[in-house]
Amino acid sequence: MTTRGSFHISRNEFDQSRRHGSEWRLIQVVFSSTALVSDEISSAQVDDVLELSSDALVAAVTPDTSEFRWTESAFVTPPSSSWTQSSIALDPTFITPGIRGR
Repeated sequence: MTTRGSFHISRNEFDQSRRHGSEWRLIQVVFSSTALVSDEISSAQVDDVLELSSDALVAAVTPDTSEFRWTESAFVTPPSSSWTQSSIALDPTFITPGIRGR
């Protein structure tokens, strides 16, 4: 199962994205499957870094209606065309404990 392009977001986070407009963006770091079983995770296991704008998020979320209402969070899957490649440069020396290494 892949979660690339999908995420949970709280109502507060969504409201902040609308409030900050073009100053806000969601960054999704996509890890290779080996990251799930590694003792350590490094930048070499990052497959992609994607960005989603506030406008793209707002377009993907249904307004509250009598049939839909926010609770604590929502699971959002914007169209793949809404995501852009990030210009964020990864630190090649980055290492952090993996799930198995904790």
